[in-house]
Amino acid sequence: MKEKWKLLRFVFAVLCLLPLCANATIDVNIYSDTTISSGDYGAVNIYDTPPDQTTVTMTGGTAESVWTYNSSIFNIMQNGNVSWVISAQDTSNITMSSGSIGSLQLTGYSIAYISGGSISGSLGIMEDTAIAHIYATNFNVAPKYGNPGNGWLITGNWDDATHSPFTIWSRNNTLPMPGTTGSQVIFHIVPEPVTLSFLLLGIMGLKNFRG
Repeated sequence: MKEKWKLLRFVFAVLCLLPLCANATIDVNIYSDTTISSGDYGAVNIYDTPPDQTTVTMTGGTAESVWTYNSSIFNIMQNGNVSWVISAQDTSNITMSSGSIGSLQLTGYSIAYISGGSISGSLGIMEDTAIAHIYATNFNVAPKYGNPGNGWLITGNWDDATHSPFTIWSRNNTLPMPGTTGSQVIFHIVPEPVTLSFLLLGIMGLKNFRG
């Protein structure tokens, strides 16, 4: 009876651990150009292999975190998902045109170029030498107070085919208004299609007038 009870406990323990094994993720170090289109990962660490610069493009799959070093480049687009944080170090670059991430953290001389996607957590620029470029229309910046923290709420419409609305919580104490430049966040106001159409018509009319 005792042996049977031990066997039952062993089987029960194995059954309890199976879901954990099925959901296990792995950490990876990347040293050369790579595309991530599927799979589940823990921490993804990206390094250059001097003199070559490493570019990693994520179009699908999920990573818990992405850490970029040296002058490496990380592009996230389409269905790429980083559930916790992208942390850019050194002089690395982050380009986000779609996909979803938890938070984006910039340190060192890193640069981020953001023109689409979803940031559910926060944008944190940890040093004055790091810069975030945001490309959108209909910018608005308003103070944010309280839980989970103070900062600024940046809203607008992305510069993509859908012009979908977005909200970014910037944890920085100072933030320039749209249309101005600052040491940490630079707003790039993209003309809307209708505005561009009128602008092009005006240019064509001016050319015909001069002709």
